This record gives sequence, structure tokens and C-alpha cells, in this order.
Amino acid sequence: MEEMSSADIARLIEWLRNHGHTDAEIVQCLEYITKNNLIKERPDTALFIMEYCPV
Repeated sequence: MEEMSSADIARLIEWLRNHGHTDAEIVQCLEYITKNNLIKERPDTALFIMEYCPV
């Protein structure tokens, strides 16, 4: 599977929120995805996730 860009992550977060998922569930989802190395590791990824998924 290809790595996800920041735009892809933003769309995923929007979709999850629109389908009733809590911020905590969204963070869990993103943590699960990163365990499988599907999101490109970049210094700003954690900050990006925290901005869009405050817990």
C-alpha cells in the first residue's frame, strides 16, 4: 500500500468525524495505521495528527 500524504490524512480524519467517530477513536485509528507504516514518517506527522485530532 502507498504512503499517505497530509491531504490523505486530513480527508480520513474528516470522513471519520462525519461518520460519528470521536477524536480518541480517530487517534486510535491513526496510531493503528502508523504501526503498519502506511503513513510516511515525517517530523511534522505527529503535530499534524495532534492539530486535527485533539484529545
